[in-house]
Amino acid sequence: MIFPELKAGCRERFLEVSTFLGFISNLEPSPEAIEPTSIEVKVLRGLFYVHLYSAMERTINDISETSLNYVSGKEIKFVDYTSPLLALALQDQIRSLRNCSATKVLQKSIDLFSIANSQEVSIISNTSLATALQNTWGATINELLQVFGISSQPISGRERSTIDEVVDKRNAVAHGRDSAAAVGERFRCSDLRMRYDVVYDLMARLVDMFDEYCSNKEFVTTEIRSTYA
Repeated sequence: MIFPELKAGCRERFLEVSTFLGFISNLEPSPEAIEPTSIEVKVLRGLFYVHLYSAMERTINDISETSLNYVSGKEIKFVDYTSPLLALALQDQIRSLRNCSATKVLQKSIDLFSIANSQEVSIISNTSLATALQNTWGATINELLQVFGISSQPISGRERSTIDEVVDKRNAVAHGRDSAAAVGERFRCSDLRMRYDVVYDLMARLVDMFDEYCSNKEFVTTEIRSTYA
């Protein structure tokens, strides 16, 4: 493993979320209890979604930033990138092409493909995906995998629906669309634990996936990998 700090950070972050959920569970009455669930417990269960989402978003951003730092540290030439990541390396040129006048489209297109096939070294900023990774839905994670060329391992339907639920409930509470108590009264801690397990297992798998991706130098074409030690 080349990213032990990334793995440790993910584990510690989610341990905190798990501890918080355990605390709520100790306050929650049993299903057979006669007394109603207190407003405090409902609020805490609603806030759990905010806590879980924050751990997930930070982990996704850490994965992206750590991986891009590693890639940039190898000083990759444009011509050596795999096609998906080349799109990110060329984002400045693509933006320039998109914003240019009609009379300059041809020249900008020539410039774009000339750079893509050049020996020039490309340094990708580790924050290149920061804006795209805000509000991290299931589709966002699949897009991240596609950018790095790991589209052969998309997240499952269950993972995607769980991620989307967490984002939706977090947004409802954080943006005032719904109260924490209203969100929290719909779920018991056992339900929240299942959401936690799905999200944490996915984040841990993504950390391992990107660690292996970078370790194997999968960001450059197969025939050139041995030259980027």
